[in-house]
Amino acid sequence: MAPMANSFKDNAKISAAIPFFNRIAIRFMLSVGLAMGILLAAIFLFISHRARKQIISEIHKQAEIAFEQVVIARHWNAGYGGVYVEKTTGVASNPYLEKLGVPPDLVSVDGREYTLKNPALMTRELSDIAKQGKVFEFHITSLDLVNPSNAPDAFETEVLMSFDKGTAAASASFCRCKRLTSPSKPQKGACLQQASV
Repeated sequence: MAPMANSFKDNAKISAAIPFFNRIAIRFMLSVGLAMGILLAAIFLFISHRARKQIISEIHKQAEIAFEQVVIARHWNAGYGGVYVEKTTGVASNPYLEKLGVPPDLVSVDGREYTLKNPALMTRELSDIAKQGKVFEFHITSLDLVNPSNAPDAFETEVLMSFDKGTAAASASFCRCKRLTSPSKPQKGACLQQASV
């Protein structure tokens, strides 16, 4: 029986050692799991931050491109001293041109009526079309307004005042919105050029 008892004692020693090794294994597994979790979270946060920066950079580039397209269209319009369009249903004359002493309407020899679309009005109408598309919005504004509906909001007022101090452009990101504000100097006489015709 002695060999049996000895065998039983050995089994008891092994059984006592197994929980100790199980605890070490569990601690090791938990430590590795925690380290992997922290590493994966750090990688995810890094990728998320980088992707967000790239998205904001791309949105900023697109805003600059849209701004340049509007400036080019305004330059084209101003180059002709405004553009006359046929006055059909829904096409109204620009009341602000009359206030500036520019007659907005003319009648052709065949009796069709046309109205002048100056760069400012054209920009406003393009802005309305863009807003309907719900992709982006833009508008022109100034601290020296002709059309009160173009009044700047608080952010724009602050930026416009900074332009007077030499700031080139300003942008700001809000919850789901990126704003880019850039100065655009009107060409001298572009709005009033038609008055001399």
